[in-house]
Amino acid sequence: MSYPLAFRDDEVEYLHGRAVHDPYRWMESDDDPRTVEWCRLQERLYARHAATWSAGAHFAAVLDDLRRQEWHSVPSAFGDRLFYLHRPAGASQARLVVLRPDGRRQTVLWPGSTHGGADTVLHTCHPSPTGRLLTYQLSPDGSETAPLDVIDVDSGRAVDRLGGRIRSTSLVWTPDETGFYYVRQEPRPTGTGFKPAAVYHHQLGTTARHDRIVFGTDRPEGERYRLHQPAGTGWLILHAQRDVMRTHGLWLADLGADPAGSEQLRAAYQGAPVRLAVRALPGAGTTEFLVCTTAGSPRGRLCRVTAAQMFDGDWATLVDSRPDVVMEEVAALGTGATGHETLVIQWSDGDGSELTIHSSRDGSIIDRVPLPDSGVVEGLSSRPESSQVWFSYSDTLRSPNTYLFDAGTGRTTIWTPTTGVKNRPLAHRPVQQLRATCTSRDGTPVDLSIVAPLGPRSETLPTIVTAYGGFGVTQRARYSSAPVAWAEAGGAFVTAHVRGGGEKGDEWHRSGRGRHKQNTFEDLRAAMAWLIESGWTTPQQLGLLGASNGGLLVGAAVTQWPDMLRAAVAIAPLLDMIRYERFGLGPQWVGEYGSVRDPEQFGWLAAYSPYHRVRPDTAYPAVLLLVLGADTRVHPMHARKMAAALQAARGAQPVLFHTVEGVGHGDTPIARSADLASETFAFFADQLGLTVSACADTGFGRGFD
Repeated sequence: MSYPLAFRDDEVEYLHGRAVHDPYRWMESDDDPRTVEWCRLQERLYARHAATWSAGAHFAAVLDDLRRQEWHSVPSAFGDRLFYLHRPAGASQARLVVLRPDGRRQTVLWPGSTHGGADTVLHTCHPSPTGRLLTYQLSPDGSETAPLDVIDVDSGRAVDRLGGRIRSTSLVWTPDETGFYYVRQEPRPTGTGFKPAAVYHHQLGTTARHDRIVFGTDRPEGERYRLHQPAGTGWLILHAQRDVMRTHGLWLADLGADPAGSEQLRAAYQGAPVRLAVRALPGAGTTEFLVCTTAGSPRGRLCRVTAAQMFDGDWATLVDSRPDVVMEEVAALGTGATGHETLVIQWSDGDGSELTIHSSRDGSIIDRVPLPDSGVVEGLSSRPESSQVWFSYSDTLRSPNTYLFDAGTGRTTIWTPTTGVKNRPLAHRPVQQLRATCTSRDGTPVDLSIVAPLGPRSETLPTIVTAYGGFGVTQRARYSSAPVAWAEAGGAFVTAHVRGGGEKGDEWHRSGRGRHKQNTFEDLRAAMAWLIESGWTTPQQLGLLGASNGGLLVGAAVTQWPDMLRAAVAIAPLLDMIRYERFGLGPQWVGEYGSVRDPEQFGWLAAYSPYHRVRPDTAYPAVLLLVLGADTRVHPMHARKMAAALQAARGAQPVLFHTVEGVGHGDTPIARSADLASETFAFFADQLGLTVSACADTGFGRGFD
């Protein structure tokens, strides 16, 4: 197969006494004329191939239909108002809505409609404590950097603006609503990576250059910050993170006592990275906190802590961990049917969720919240002093609905603030979900979630396997239109819950990160082998799909076990693990992968870095590498260099590279994500031998994930 010429400049870098070859380092520069021309020719090659994929129109129509159902998010309370996102049926983007006590609804922001063009994305929004003011970030091109605007919610009047390209920020208002604390991180002038993050205080009506830095000076490189304010309190909670989603330092300040209390930020926890969520108990008087933590308990425990105890380390356990599930979230409710304050705790086993009701006094279990089935619960939200809690529920064949549980009545009902339309299960679609377990190389059981055509299987199926396996992220069995669309067309879609994720707690994460990253890849290999040995599929019908960290898994499998699969798609992948720290958000991921600056950690990375494992004259599977034009997290150099290396290997199967413009690494308009998914599935259908037929119009779909 003929490919555009990629000039080989075999640059050699010596790291810890070892020569590292990098023939396509010039592709790290977006502006190098050779990079620009190579990308242009790759797009022509991609277009020629894509024009031959017969299933593209089918998947575009089905996925667009499935995804455009009316949807609304779980509401959040600010003062006497509820804020939530609502996407009307047929719309590509959700609007931000405020619901007032008298039942009046007001659209505050609507990206792609009243605010910005079709690719404009709402990345952050933070109502003030009373809900009177709102900060937000709208990105016109899908990237995760945008100015920070402030408006008056009632009038829509602009109040303030912090210009420039600020990365999607975490923010806490001062109790008097005269200003806020926010995390500021901006791109470097060179265009590669970001400046160090820091926490600033902004006073409304002043310019950003007068903002006062309150945290982040002389801190470790790559540290990131998350701000939080427990509902009903004036406390500023600052999480310092070097390991994504894990806190290694927790600082608190009482802004209610002093709006400038950031000067009094005091450390409450400093130690090994753990999951930490801090909530407040309702009620007057001294603030008490609920701390959900994996410190000393990999599957999570709940502590009830006074403000003084937060600082002295005396975090007594109120509700202990359980051996079979992971503690995910907690909501504190006011007086209900039990006659005293109650807690609702969310538990997950990776496949489904459970909500239990506990006494806030001694942690004893009182009851369980009725759920529609054994699916996934997300987004617990409650109002201080209220006996009610909202949450979202979905499962593989049922798109999300928001539910309201009332501890006073013990009832769970669907909450519909808009038209009253309820999302229905896809009972009439001929698909089913199955669960299985395979065994990894070291004997570890690995769970699989399979979406497949309904009924007994009489033959092998074109099968797509996906996995993430990183940063402690749990791959939940929530509803997603992609597996349903693929299974409806006659294939099997399999999610492998590999190590590195959070399905079984922090130990499951730790056993698939750093020096143990190969475990993640071995788990994925075990899933592929089990599917082949069990008669689900064959190597010629097997494809791998992964995005971001999941794209790293795809690259590892392609280069380590190329004969086990026919096709692979990697979206915004990490593939050059020797240079990843120098680009995008790479410095913030050192806690997950390791650093080449450390001799031992360099050995871990060099052992599996997909780009460096490509070998000439190897029969690699067909590969599609997709990069996102507005991506600020993962630099396109990963996919460029990998595509050039695989094309130079001269295998028989196509290696394609394509840039999807107007899309970033985070939230994406429904129309754009449907286009991306349909192109991916058209490639898989062509390579795996899936023949599709027209399906009936359904008029409803998945909701939002």
